Amino acid sequence: MRKLSVILFLSLIAATTLAQNPTPCPDWRISEVSQLHLPFFSDRQSVDGKQFDHAALLGSVRADVAGIAQWQVSLICEAYHLMLDTGAFTYE
Repeated sequence: MRKLSVILFLSLIAATTLAQNPTPCPDWRISEVSQLHLPFFSDRQSVDGKQFDHAALLGSVRADVAGIAQWQVSLICEAYHLMLDTGAFTYE
């Protein structure tokens, strides 16, 4: 049984290793600013005695699918390499 488990584990690792292909993403789309509204009683504790979690509010933001064509396109990879080549970006 142990031998079968080891073989299965090794084949699973081999399959996931071989399935990883590099996916280039030369441009990024930057959306407009989304205004978020806090719930009315966000400054008070809940009935469980917990404070409002601001990370939960950020998790509920939805992208405007209809306006994707109007989003600004940023070529992050090219800008990053340009900064490295010109010396504008350095590691300390």
